[in-house]
Amino acid sequence: MIYIGIDNGLHGGMVALNDDGKIIAKAIMPIYPKKKVKGERQFVVERDLCKWLKKLKAQGPCKVCLERPTFSQSATAAVSMHDSFGTTRTVIKLLGMALIEVDPKHWQACFWKKPKNSNEIGWTTKNQALRTVNNNWLNINWLNPDKPKSRTPHDGMIDACLIAEYRRRFYE
Repeated sequence: MIYIGIDNGLHGGMVALNDDGKIIAKAIMPIYPKKKVKGERQFVVERDLCKWLKKLKAQGPCKVCLERPTFSQSATAAVSMHDSFGTTRTVIKLLGMALIEVDPKHWQACFWKKPKNSNEIGWTTKNQALRTVNNNWLNINWLNPDKPKSRTPHDGMIDACLIAEYRRRFYE
């Protein structure tokens, strides 16, 4: 069985795990245009998403876990998140893959508990997610492959890995 986690959105990511929890594929969400141009919206590229998922489906049965859009900073961001979610969900369904949808708070609660003094100590879910993947998957490069000079881990791929692990370990 292949377990696929997808962190929805334009800065999202996709990770596939095997039965043992080993990462067998990871990618950032394919978007167009690659660079944001003022006044122009970016979109998930259905063709590239479909190609990535088909490669995995060819290796064996797949179970996909897609993160639902929740809080957004603005109405524009909300529209973008829901558009990405709808596109991604449609591609998965058209490929006939087993799909569950999960809220961020639900899969996160399976991996950590937010400390009571989180604001005081500078604790964030993004930092905790990075600590969790680094503790469970050693020597994995989480940097954005499209930005070779970047030294910042790609939040979307990190979350997608934990979403896939949630699907593998906690949801059956």
